[in-house]
Amino acid sequence: MGLGIRALCSDLDGTLYDCDKELESCNYWLARQTMEDAGLDNGLLREMDELYKTMSFVEILKILEREPYSVDERILRAGYNCYNNLEFGKINPSPDVILTLERFKEYGIKTALVTMGMPERQQIKVGVLGIGDYFDELFFVSDFSPETSKGDCFRCFADKNDIPYNEVMVVGDKISKEIKEGNELGMTTVQILQGRHAERAPMYSLEVPDHKISTFSEILGIIGIAE
Repeated sequence: MGLGIRALCSDLDGTLYDCDKELESCNYWLARQTMEDAGLDNGLLREMDELYKTMSFVEILKILEREPYSVDERILRAGYNCYNNLEFGKINPSPDVILTLERFKEYGIKTALVTMGMPERQQIKVGVLGIGDYFDELFFVSDFSPETSKGDCFRCFADKNDIPYNEVMVVGDKISKEIKEGNELGMTTVQILQGRHAERAPMYSLEVPDHKISTFSEILGIIGIAE
């Protein structure tokens, strides 16, 4: 195989399914309304709307938490809890995801799902999507007060399987998270250009992916596997 890739670490939201179309945009407006009802002023609501075009909701909450905004924790928590409610409808993996994951297994490539959010909610998503059995290991990282980072999970998975970091590929939609943390470890990084995060410009070199793709199956060509 072209790059000598022996392991793949994949993000979930915005990577294995288009959450902006199927899930997240609806949750955002519900959470926004909850924060408005809790007392967030119109000026900050408008700033949130602009930030949400390219940033995750939790990133926005962390900005609002700090100076000069210093938004009341009660308002932030109300928005977070609403956004991460456990009631959501049917979501489906992107059309090429299952077949691509099956190809990885055929070639003996180890796979890990590394997702950040409210762990219970992320576990439900994996079950609804029906993708859990296609991964050798699942990592659920808490996002609001994380004890570990996605990078810690990448490192743990590689070390556990005795795979050098330069033989691990990381794929995701967020340059500020999985792309940056994969680059910090010297892994091969792939950004999938799907959803609002596709428009986010890198702030520094660690946020620049090695490859960009439009569909998940394009990973096969990068690795050197025929689709």
